[in-house]
Amino acid sequence: MKKIQLISTLAIGLLVIDSCTEELSSRNNEAEVTTIQTYSINSTSQKAFYGNYAEISAPKSTEYFYGQDAQNETKSMVFKDNGDGTITDLNTGLTWIKARGSKIGWEDAVSAAKTCNTGGYTDWRMPTIKELYSIINFNGHSGFSAETSTPYIDTKYFEIAFGNTAAGERLIDAQDWSATEYVSTTMHNDATVFGFNFIDGRIKGYPKYKPGTTTPHTLYVRYVRGNMLYGKNNFIDNGDKTI
Repeated sequence: MKKIQLISTLAIGLLVIDSCTEELSSRNNEAEVTTIQTYSINSTSQKAFYGNYAEISAPKSTEYFYGQDAQNETKSMVFKDNGDGTITDLNTGLTWIKARGSKIGWEDAVSAAKTCNTGGYTDWRMPTIKELYSIINFNGHSGFSAETSTPYIDTKYFEIAFGNTAAGERLIDAQDWSATEYVSTTMHNDATVFGFNFIDGRIKGYPKYKPGTTTPHTLYVRYVRGNMLYGKNNFIDNGDKTI
């Protein structure tokens, strides 16, 4: 089981107890504590094996292509439907909105999180690309129709939508925004944001605006709450040219 321990120092009066495993310890008799949150990183859920050009049978340890995701035992995704329009990931401690909602521009999506009260909560936020990655089921498959496709997310818990082909969209035009912006620009100096396509399984950058305009490019968004430390790096310089 892969685990990450992330440490943050908080004043006692602001201490937040999250849904993840936590340990508290006092330091130097000062009015502060160290909160250690331990959580699991979800498996990719990949079950198939691949060679250079096509799917293959499970390779043996002495064969080429051995050691793929499907041969590594990691933490399977475990979700809980809270019955209030929210889904909790019992591994990461993150809680998600179940509904698919409507497409929206990136800046409007960031602002709308502040007024979202699904499940009676008011601390919803845009997910980082790492948070969004945590609910990707890489056992998905993109076909030529909704009936022949398997979305890259557990549809027993999360609502999903395909592109509206009747309105001229492609079947795969159903991407999600993340909160993670590019540090620079792409293509025609486009301000760009990382996103994920739960229909065809691609992580890529999406422009905030339609090319050459100030008209917002619209994608879906699925808000998240809880475990503010998920996926944040905690680097330590060991003083020996290693990090």
